[in-house]
Amino acid sequence: MPLRLVLVALLGAAAIFPAALVAGTRPTLALATTDGVLVRGTGFRPAELLRVTLTVDGKPYPHRVRASARGRFALRYPGLAIDACTPWRLTARGSLGSRATLLPRASRDCPPPPPAG
Repeated sequence: MPLRLVLVALLGAAAIFPAALVAGTRPTLALATTDGVLVRGTGFRPAELLRVTLTVDGKPYPHRVRASARGRFALRYPGLAIDACTPWRLTARGSLGSRATLLPRASRDCPPPPPAG
């Protein structure tokens, strides 16, 4: 009887452990390249359908992509380029509740924006 209990406990732990690894990671986004923008995402739920939106100078460029079995994706925005002074924002929202946002770091070399009005 004790052997059966140990086997059940081991099987239960084996079933839960991979789910805990996935659930414990936080979704993150990164720009791999900025000329012909390449976006990489990690930490999303396996096979989750994602809406990834890159907003450049106020114009959104939405895409849909499915995360891999490991919760990763790569997405290219051909024809787009981002430099250190271009205002941009990257967001990803998943069908299973995952969310991530990436914002640019401020550059001191950029000119100030023109005055409003």
